[in-house]
Amino acid sequence: MHVTDVTRGVLGANGIVVAYIGDGALMNGETHETLNMASLWQLPLVIVRVDNQYAESTAARYYSGIPDVLEYVRSYGIAAAAVDGNDIDAVADVAGRLLARTRKGEGPGFLQCRTYRRYGHNTADVGAYRPPEEVEAWKARDPLVVARAAAASRGITEGELDEIDTAVLAHIDRAIAWADAQPEPAIETAFQGLYADPATIAAFGGTIR
Repeated sequence: MHVTDVTRGVLGANGIVVAYIGDGALMNGETHETLNMASLWQLPLVIVRVDNQYAESTAARYYSGIPDVLEYVRSYGIAAAAVDGNDIDAVADVAGRLLARTRKGEGPGFLQCRTYRRYGHNTADVGAYRPPEEVEAWKARDPLVVARAAAASRGITEGELDEIDTAVLAHIDRAIAWADAQPEPAIETAFQGLYADPATIAAFGGTIR
């Protein structure tokens, strides 16, 4: 899709949009409206549903009348696929094929990544609704555990993997330290970006009406 309007600062592109949603979002009317219009207009859109088995604290079997939720998506004429979301190789493969067809103008796509949320939906959620054995089983399938095993199978040594872990953790520590050292933002910036900025709009030839 090419959309260009230089007066508004829209310069056009041949890319696509990738949108991420959670489990419960597929049960919302707005999502179905989006799927319908994406199919109708053949939009360059790929939706990724991060399926962690629960919509907040509600298991899928309690909120979906169709066990295979991809049937919802396919009913709109959209190419849909499911993948083990904890296997980065599998995700890269399936996602790559969906993205390629959308980039070629063959319509929107939908990818369901089956995974698991190890912790509660928020800090107040202790996850008491989840069986402990279920949590432990999924911990063994943690994406980092799976990726480490895959890397080892390709000849990467434990020492090399440990070096990567150390470097990544050090990078995170530096980023946290940098963020902690930043001054508090001025109170005047609290509402920046919430409303249209007249100066920016005027710079692109637009007006506020």
